Amino acid sequence: MSSMPSGVKVYGMEVSRLQSNVTIDGKHVLHGNLHHVKDFDGYAKGASGHFVAMAVDAPAEDEVTYKSEAVPNGKLEPEDRTLVWRVEDTSKTLSVTVKHDGESTTTEYRASGLTLEADPAAAAAAAIKAKPTMVATAGAGTLDRAQLEAMGYNELKKLAADIDAKPASQKKGDLIDAIAAIPATPGPAVEPPTEDDDVLPDLHVEAPVTE
Repeated sequence: MSSMPSGVKVYGMEVSRLQSNVTIDGKHVLHGNLHHVKDFDGYAKGASGHFVAMAVDAPAEDEVTYKSEAVPNGKLEPEDRTLVWRVEDTSKTLSVTVKHDGESTTTEYRASGLTLEADPAAAAAAAIKAKPTMVATAGAGTLDRAQLEAMGYNELKKLAADIDAKPASQKKGDLIDAIAAIPATPGPAVEPPTEDDDVLPDLHVEAPVTE
């Protein structure tokens, strides 16, 4: 089995949108980056997550079946030897069985060498809530446009309402313009500890009186 070329399409989506620099080593461990995609309808209606596309090197007369946690009983057609594996996390494995002249050979592939990239929209929303998306200026900033553009329409609409932004219209571009125009002020600076911080206060405790 081998990785698919980046310039081809698999189930309606370019391989370059699914993955980059994917290789398979001699121990059948996959390496490379999987991009987070949404609406991979060619795989399944509305499918989202991480997928890796591979070509199974087997002639049309061989029977090819595969098994993963998501697809317990998969089978490739003789005219299509493209296998798309949905990788939920890097602990998962994929078993591929090739039956040739009545004899079956099964190979287990592991996802442990893959890097699953974060969902850009979810990462942007989380970052904005945590406020590390501010562009450094003189004591204040605005929200990062690149991260805003990666967000979905509904997320932008909710964010605009949350921060009381006033878009010119409900179009995505106007929502981004309005949100990006809202100044974001960093919280107060935390003073570094000084040597005096380690000194206990004098409580002026009187010595006990004895008669």
